[in-house]
Amino acid sequence: MPPQAVPDPDLCSLPLDQSHILLTSFNSFLTVAIHNILYYRNIYPRTTFLSTRAYNLPVHQNRHPKVCAWIRDAVDAVAVQLPTGHVARIAIATRDGAPRELHRRWPDLDEQLRGALRRMASTAEGMAALPAGCTFTVAVELGEEGRAPIGV
Repeated sequence: MPPQAVPDPDLCSLPLDQSHILLTSFNSFLTVAIHNILYYRNIYPRTTFLSTRAYNLPVHQNRHPKVCAWIRDAVDAVAVQLPTGHVARIAIATRDGAPRELHRRWPDLDEQLRGALRRMASTAEGMAALPAGCTFTVAVELGEEGRAPIGV
């Protein structure tokens, strides 16, 4: 279980149950998005991915346990920062690719997330191939008022 950040009460504008649903949905979306980016950008061989469905859309999931654990740990690290309200941007960056921004949206959440995944797939399919041996990382950029998660 990842460490839980304590939200700043002054920053909370949603009831706790709705905030939890939104954060859980976003964390699931981020997990699916990372797997899809790895698939469409050929960071790992396509044979290491399973086809599945999320948000009523075909998506891809890497089946290597260490890749899945790394993604889970990265999403957990992001999840600790989100409730603080200080996250300005989340980027999934490949060595030779431009970071892609993921926005939080509330209305019709599944529709918004499905659209974002479809746009990612469409964009990734049209991009030039990356050089062999590329890796990836997940970065969280904190806003001016955010504090570094020292000791987390």
